[in-house]
Amino acid sequence: MDRFVRFVTGVSDPDDGTPLGVFAACYDLLRDEDTDETMAAELRAYLDWFKEHLDTPDSFTRHAFMGRGSSGEQGKALCWYRSSSQNFIRHMWTLVRILREHGITVTKITTDNPGYVAYEDEYQVVAIPVAGT
Repeated sequence: MDRFVRFVTGVSDPDDGTPLGVFAACYDLLRDEDTDETMAAELRAYLDWFKEHLDTPDSFTRHAFMGRGSSGEQGKALCWYRSSSQNFIRHMWTLVRILREHGITVTKITTDNPGYVAYEDEYQVVAIPVAGT
């Protein structure tokens, strides 16, 4: 059975209050005028690495893959790495370091059941959480 890994921040999504993922927080940091150019360049380089090496589903945007949870509520799909995707997870730790250096809390979470899988590939799944997951 696969184990899945996700990194979440202590920053809440302004739309629904859920914790932002690392990528969303990194892009927010890039837009912050207080982020110095050296740090922004390092952050862009790591984000570009992910763009080059990790597939993004064609229709995936921050609010794509909307679905309904088992209780009928609207749910947002979340991205999870397969635990075997060590190269991607290692690079995530670098993004985590950068966010933490800017005072953003990041937590690593794991699960055996990320929810209803809307997309998957060799390295990741995009899943809509269901009750109890």
